[in-house]
Amino acid sequence: MPPSSPLARLRYLWQYTNNRRAQLADITSRRTARRLVRLGTAVISIGGPFLLLWWYYCYIWRTQYWERGGAETQDGAFPAYRVTFVILCWCVPVWAAFMAGVTMAWSVTRFALLSAITKLRINHKKLSEASYHRLETIDVEEALLSDDDTAVDPTDDLALFKEEGRSTVPSTPSPWARLHWWLRLSCYLGLASFGLYAYMTFENARDFEYRPQLNEAVLHPRGSGYGKGEKVFIAAMFHRNEDVLPFWIEQMNRVIHWIGTDNVYVSVLESYSNDTSAELLDKWNQQLETMGVSQRRILTRDTSVVRPKLMTTDIHRMEFLVATRNRVLEPLETLEGYDRLLFRCACEQLPLYSIHSSMFQ
Repeated sequence: MPPSSPLARLRYLWQYTNNRRAQLADITSRRTARRLVRLGTAVISIGGPFLLLWWYYCYIWRTQYWERGGAETQDGAFPAYRVTFVILCWCVPVWAAFMAGVTMAWSVTRFALLSAITKLRINHKKLSEASYHRLETIDVEEALLSDDDTAVDPTDDLALFKEEGRSTVPSTPSPWARLHWWLRLSCYLGLASFGLYAYMTFENARDFEYRPQLNEAVLHPRGSGYGKGEKVFIAAMFHRNEDVLPFWIEQMNRVIHWIGTDNVYVSVLESYSNDTSAELLDKWNQQLETMGVSQRRILTRDTSVVRPKLMTTDIHRMEFLVATRNRVLEPLETLEGYDRLLFRCACEQLPLYSIHSSMFQ
């Protein structure tokens, strides 16, 4: 029963006013929280992907370039802008593919969550409407003076939804949000597709122009080779090239089969490496013996030429490289009759060697 005395009525009115004030404060705090969440979501959705790209770029730059000899390379041989471009050619497609997957996975997860929330709100609405008899308009005087013992529940969530302008069913994304989502996904997929295309077509026409001839020479090796019978002196010097050597050795074996094991002399020197370069060259020495290359000199762990402590000084660096190259070419002082010299340059990370196309004609 409603209070009958004036004092009880005033007390009830005061309590009702405080409850409504608390409800309005709660509604305001909810709106502020939602706005902060939206702002944080916007910042993360825009800045987060670029922060992830920057972190991945720094990780690849440190692990694949700097820690593998990039600290000792010369700017003239490896300009900073070219290193950045090469690393980005790898990082951007991988990052784009990852972000495309995250975007689609998050959209599917969000759709599932919204569907579950929609079902919960609909069930809650049905339960609330069945449990309470609500007044469409709240008249304080009628509520206090009426003999009806129906009480108004000020904590009903449905009332809060209506006062906040919220629906019991989550709203669908706006057309602009959908357009932004499709543009972002298209950009990610486009960058990932470009990276895949570049990876599948990175070879130029001259990279595989003589591949059939080399394959034939490998399948049917012979001492005289398949070329013009020219004598070729193959020289190379290595320092910390464990990433390059497997590919280089494989390709040089193919070239030796083409030239002919009787027509080549292999002179290789490795010095001051702290990786597995020496072990790889030792195994290659055994392979050359199995192939029948009798004229060879493979020097590993060579310290006959003193390496300067700092390789950044041009004078000391060039003196060391000249002495090392002379050490590799020493057999030519006593050998005669070689028509060509095939020399692998001493760049520490990149295998630079050239084979004249006339050898295959």
